[in-house]
Amino acid sequence: GASALRAACGDSTVKVGVSPTGRYDGPEAGHRWGLPAGREVLVRPPETFMRLGDYLRLLEEPTPESFYVEYNALHQYLGAPVRAMAPVPPQALYLRPLLANLWLGKGATTSPLHYDEYENLLAQVSGTKELVLFPPSDLPHLYYTPRAKGTLRYAWPNTFERLPVREADAGARVVFASSVNVSQPDLRAHPALQRASPRRCTLRPGETLYLPAFWHHEVHSRCAAQGELNVAVNFWFRNATRPPEGFP
Repeated sequence: GASALRAACGDSTVKVGVSPTGRYDGPEAGHRWGLPAGREVLVRPPETFMRLGDYLRLLEEPTPESFYVEYNALHQYLGAPVRAMAPVPPQALYLRPLLANLWLGKGATTSPLHYDEYENLLAQVSGTKELVLFPPSDLPHLYYTPRAKGTLRYAWPNTFERLPVREADAGARVVFASSVNVSQPDLRAHPALQRASPRRCTLRPGETLYLPAFWHHEVHSRCAAQGELNVAVNFWFRNATRPPEGFP
């Protein structure tokens, strides 16, 4: 819980993402960024740095914006005390490790639909995660679109600024997330989604999910009670499979 984390590493620095909606690392409509209608922009959340103890106190206060410790690599942040909460399962010791990341918030966050190029173990420590999974073969139905990358600036409290993406800069395109919002699908815009084959699961404390490379997943973090933290550690390993045909 929060008290154990604060006692173990409250003075350590963490990297904190900030979102106006609770959705992290996903596409937005291009018109919000000065681009023509029909275009999209990939948005990474603004980041700030603070002591873990200060972050935990921030989570105790109601705020209109969402704060989330995401992608905090344990070799850079916190390290051994957190890694001890979720050791690598012995069945995975034959895999070649790349990185272990901490995910910490108070729930109500979403990682939009995407895939990773690594074998992934997701270990839930507290709270729950609800996942919607699609096999790699569903790629043609999930609308991965090349798009420009947008810069979102943040100032306390709850002030966000979208820096316009110039048409000249839109050529530097990235493909990361799907255009599909699994929670609120738009079948008029994405009719092929009806041919996809979603699987759903809930990850509870003490459970670990193996996500093979190139499986598509949208992740919703939940907390059962007020004041509960959602804590998870994921482990990336070098992929044991080749990219399926058609992947960007």
